[in-house]
Amino acid sequence: MFVLPVFCVWLLFCVIVATLAYYWGRNAVQYFFLSAFCSPLVGGVVLLIQGKDENQIAANALKKGNLKKCPFCSELIQIDAAKCRFCGSVVGQNIRPPQFMPPPPPPPPPRSIPRICPKCNNPVPPGDAFCRGCGSPM
Repeated sequence: MFVLPVFCVWLLFCVIVATLAYYWGRNAVQYFFLSAFCSPLVGGVVLLIQGKDENQIAANALKKGNLKKCPFCSELIQIDAAKCRFCGSVVGQNIRPPQFMPPPPPPPPPRSIPRICPKCNNPVPPGDAFCRGCGSPM
């Protein structure tokens, strides 16, 4: 009568230790059986002593597709990141091109070659009908 509730609570604590082990990058099945056969307290203490496995956590995040590696510094960044928070490099295909590109400036007007007056050999600016030196028509 009293054994069944104790057994259920025992298994509940074993599942809690196994879940914590999973999120810390450890083998959840191994910690479940360690907790079930020894004690959830022993399983929890062993898990706390071993701590988190950062490499396994990173591998799981890459496998799930939640994170990606920066191609420049190899740190893990969010999958939607356009800029690495560690090295500041621009990464990914999320760079939007500018919506409006201003037109290029117009080319400068062609320089006119000044005309030479046939009588006095003075330069005559373009558009003038008469030579400014001698007054002869162009």
